[in-house]
Amino acid sequence: ADRVLKIIHVCCAPDYLSSLIKRPDLQENIFYFYNPNIYPLEEYERRLESFESTCKKSGVTFIRATYDPTEFNPGPQCLGEEEGGDRCTYCIELRLKKTAELCLKVGADSFTSTLLASPRKSLSSIDSAGKRVEDATGVFYEGGNLRCDRKSLSPLLKDVYVQNYCGCKSSLESVKKRRLEIEKRDQERFRRDYGSLIMLWRYREIGRASSRERV
Repeated sequence: ADRVLKIIHVCCAPDYLSSLIKRPDLQENIFYFYNPNIYPLEEYERRLESFESTCKKSGVTFIRATYDPTEFNPGPQCLGEEEGGDRCTYCIELRLKKTAELCLKVGADSFTSTLLASPRKSLSSIDSAGKRVEDATGVFYEGGNLRCDRKSLSPLLKDVYVQNYCGCKSSLESVKKRRLEIEKRDQERFRRDYGSLIMLWRYREIGRASSRERV
């Protein structure tokens, strides 16, 4: 029987590696980098370079789409929205739909995504989006769980770029906002506790001096 060809959408190199650890059989298929959501261009290029480098080391077949950020247009109501809401649903479905369309072009039988390896994504939300795309295109969506344990993945990430936000401008701004809030909280805690710490330090110094005198 002819082998069933699958196209696997890739969101980033770390999740690509996690997918291969969980499912080594996926190496026999085509990996597709389509992520118009990634902002800014420099970040996109960094993730793309990491993806291509990792794929070449793995010896797999891969395709990269032309980067066109105007294709990612979730609407003004989604700007600034917390991760996991309508913006993310739109983003996931957009990328899965493009992957299914590529399947139709090249004659692949099914599609899936390394998004299923992301520890921060809802697997059920991804599967729901995949099923909607399947209904719309007629291409079979393969869901599941491509997360591997961190102990297996960590050694492979030594020379791989690991991003610190999901990808779009809103997610980047959300991360920056959280960092500022943490810094502000830490500064307030420092100012609040500084006097007590100085007193404790002086108290210990007096105690150590008394001990030396007794000796």
